[in-house]
Amino acid sequence: MEFEFRQVDGSFPGMQFAMQLISEVGGVARCIGSAFSVAPGLALTAAHVVDDYLGKGDDSRKAGGPPLIALQLFEGKMLQWVVDAIYGSVAFDVAFLRFLRPNWWGTEPGQLNPRCARLNFNPPSLGDELRMFGFPLSHVNESVLYSSPSVAFAKFRAST
Repeated sequence: MEFEFRQVDGSFPGMQFAMQLISEVGGVARCIGSAFSVAPGLALTAAHVVDDYLGKGDDSRKAGGPPLIALQLFEGKMLQWVVDAIYGSVAFDVAFLRFLRPNWWGTEPGQLNPRCARLNFNPPSLGDELRMFGFPLSHVNESVLYSSPSVAFAKFRAST
């Protein structure tokens, strides 16, 4: 699958490590959610984002089925990652996506080494600001990805 971004502000800091997940169903590509690069070749998403892709027991996603693709905008280039394994926890609604190593990735001349998000595994404290980022309303039409990056802020506070 080949894609191009349209309607995206590549200068937004979150775009450097945020990824859109693209799945193909019946020959039609569709956006299924967002992921975040957390280490070279590894991304984090919510388990519910990949539930439909995994088919909840449907064998159609095994070897030979359409791949799950993650698209990342880095230094003005659209980088395409192919997911080769998914490790998740339904109980915690988290999933890690492992990628095949693309030929563009590395430190050699002409290769790229994109950024990863910095993770903090400590729970938020009262007064901490939480930032959510994703791609609601994004869609694919004739191999063009129409992206709608969105960010929301919230303060962590005690329940009343």
